[in-house]
Order: sequence, then C-alpha cells, then structure tokens
Amino acid sequence: MNLLRYGAERKSWILFLVSLIYLITLSSIQYATLQIEWHDSGLILYALATPKSVGFFWSYEFDVPFLQEHSSYTLGLLSFLFRFFPYLELWLILQCLSIAYGIVLLERFFSEVVPDFEFSWILSVAFLLNPYVTHAHLYPHFEVLWIPLFSGFLLYAIRGSLYPSLPFLLLALMVKEDAWIYALGITTLLFGRVSGKILALYSFIIFSYTSIILAWFTSTYFPDTVSHFSAKWGKSRADILIDLFRNPFSYIKLLISGQFKYLLLSVLGLPLFSGWRALPGIAVAGLWISSISLDRAFLSFYFGLPAILLFYYSIPFSISNQSHWLTQLEWNKKWILLPIIGLVLISIFLLFFPGNYISRGPTVPKWIEKSKTNTLNSLEDVSTLVRLRSGCEEKVFSSFSYAAYLFCGNDIRLPYRDWQNIESGKWYPDLVVLRSPEEELVPASKSVGEMVLYFDKSKLYRKEDYGPRILVWRKIEP
Repeated sequence: MNLLRYGAERKSWILFLVSLIYLITLSSIQYATLQIEWHDSGLILYALATPKSVGFFWSYEFDVPFLQEHSSYTLGLLSFLFRFFPYLELWLILQCLSIAYGIVLLERFFSEVVPDFEFSWILSVAFLLNPYVTHAHLYPHFEVLWIPLFSGFLLYAIRGSLYPSLPFLLLALMVKEDAWIYALGITTLLFGRVSGKILALYSFIIFSYTSIILAWFTSTYFPDTVSHFSAKWGKSRADILIDLFRNPFSYIKLLISGQFKYLLLSVLGLPLFSGWRALPGIAVAGLWISSISLDRAFLSFYFGLPAILLFYYSIPFSISNQSHWLTQLEWNKKWILLPIIGLVLISIFLLFFPGNYISRGPTVPKWIEKSKTNTLNSLEDVSTLVRLRSGCEEKVFSSFSYAAYLFCGNDIRLPYRDWQNIESGKWYPDLVVLRSPEEELVPASKSVGEMVLYFDKSKLYRKEDYGPRILVWRKIEP
C-alpha cells in the first residue's frame, strides 16, 4: 500500500514539474520578447495593487471599484500579497503554479473515476496542451484559477471528502460572477457518484452564494455594476432565457457552427461518449458562442476555458463507458489508449495550426513568430523597462505595450484613456515611456509621433536617452 502511495505521489510530482516547465517556458519567452500587454495583465495588476492615491482594488478600465466590474472576491484576497510585490513577474509565477497544480488535481480526479485506467497522466497532459488551455495561459487572466479550484472541488467531492471540497468550491465561486453557472454544471457531473444530500448541499451553497453575495451584497455595496453581459450579448440574462424558449432552434444551430465543431474537435469528440454528462459543457459552450462579441463567440483568449474544463471533466466517464463496451465485446480494454493518444496528437496539431476559430487571441504560432523577431532587442528593452521600473515614480504615463512591465503599484496611465488629461493639463506624469516607431495597439486621440512632439516641446520634461525604441521623458523638478 505504501509503495502504491509513493508511486502515485511520485507520478504527481513528475506531472507537476513537467507542466510547470512547459508553462514557465511559454511565459518566460513571452515575457522576454515583450509579448505581454496591458490587456488584461496590466488591468489585473492594477486591481491587485491599486495605488493608494486612487483607492483599493480599482478598475483602471472603468474607473470604478473592481468589484463593480467583476465580482472577483478571490482576487481581493490575493491583492494583499501584491501589495508587497506589485509586479507582473509575481502574477506570471502564480499563474504557472496554479495551472500546474490544477493539472495534478485533474489527474487525480481522472484516477478516481476510472481507477484501473493506467494512462490518466496522458489525459492530463492532453488537457495542458489543449489549444484553449494553452492560449488562455498565453493571455494572462484570473479565470485560469478555475483550473485548480474547480478540479480540487470535483476531486474531493467525488472522494466523499466534504470539508476539503468546500473551500475549493467557495474560492471558485469567488473568482468571477459567472462561476455559479459552471459550478452547477460541475455539480451535475456528480449525479450517481455522491449522495443526494451532498448534491443538495452543494447546490444550496451555489444558489446561496449567487443570491446573497452576487444579487444582494455586490449590488448593495457596489451599485451600478458594469453590464458586461448586456454589452456583449446584446440582451439581458432574462431576455436570453426567454429567447431560448421561444427560438430554441436558433441556439441549436450554434451547436453545428464552425466554432463549436472546432471546440469538439479539440477534445476529439470524447465527451459525447459520456452520455448526458456532456450536456453541461455543451450548454456552456452554446452560451459563449451566442455572444454578439466575436472574441467570445469564437471562444478566443480565455473564453473557451469553462467549456473545455467541463468537457474534460466528462472524459473519464466517457473512458469508463468505452471500457465497459470493450469488455462486453470481449476486446482488450487497452484499445481505449488509442483515442487518448489521438487526443494528445490533436491537441498538439491544433496548437500549431489553430485555424480561424481560435486565432483571434494569442496562439502558439504567433508566440513563435514574435519570439523569433528581434529577440536580442526585446531582451535589452525588457531589461531597460525593469531598470526604469526600479525607480517606481509615483505618476507614470506609458505605452500600451510597456505598461504591464512598468507597473509597480504606482499611478500608471495609458494613452488610450488618459492622453486628453495630459494635453488639457489635468494630470502631469513624473515619467513618460513611449514605444517607437510602432503606433499604440489601442489608439489614442493623437498618434505616437504627435505625443513625442508634445513632450519634446514641453518645458516641463527632459528627454533621456534609452535608445530608439524606448522613448523616455522625465519631469523636471522645480
């Protein structure tokens, strides 16, 4: 028994380290080649380490408390850590560790559902290499916290360990306001595996959190919530439900669309063999695909992650069903290894050839292309930005491409939102860092050339020489 336990722990450590090496390699090269931009990395950092002059846990994008934009109470807890180290590097390390730990919990969940399945670690690697998972990692965002939190909840729930499962569930619900939808979907996967009383308890917790925290507490203490749903779906949640009953076929059509078929291809259709347990993943995918926002409808960036999680949670049940069918046919159950290997191969193939259905976000081909272009120059620029950050000036005006690297818990502002405040004399930065010769990825009312001319002519600023790509001006002390 001790040998089996040692073997399982050793396998988990190896899986954790392999996942961590993969994730750190991607993030390190991405970081070193200036591929990490303000959206959404910088916006998250700004919320986690909001300058004291602005407030606590603030949304730079909407200039409201971040809990008014997203009900991300888990980030509120993390913000106390980022008060001491308010840098991009900490978030990247935290993200790599979270996903790698989530992969281990996922593998253990697979082993719980199919104990005699010897290749659950291959299935876990397939999840890590899934294009939606890797691309979510390449666009740093707090939704990746669902990988360890939902996986931990599901693992301990299926083991019958109630008390360890509850912190995972509560923290997962606190990641973002739509977590309750995925939590309900995950809870339905437990039918037939845990008692009805436990299922009722989990459902009660989910609905209680939704009604007390989201519907009452957030709306009371953080009114005028940013309406992401209405803006990105073109209608309210109630309207969506009404429309679903009135026009069900219009939503069913979405499930034969190119983007849904691509999503299903990325999991090799295996969730369908799990029977009704594929329904939560299908429903969540359908919800995202029905958005009028192309990024969401194509499940780009991190928007495909909830559906992929639900699909992968159903795959071990699919394997169990297929193993049962093979036994009935008196075939060797090791034939089940073929679709699992196929799952790994299709994940790798789609990583390198993402097609049109996921290419709106950061992809591995884009990552490779940008990594090969002016790598030495990028390394030099990153080093320069980190040196500039070390001064941690109170007020910094930065290019969209540099801001996440320069943020240190200070009052940082970007051209697309705050150029007019500078031009009108309402705000004077202590340090200005612009990128040349490229234009801003999110344009301001003036071009980079016009902003350069403004600071060159200003008697308030002195230009410093940091090379042709990083243009720096420092405010002259009176």
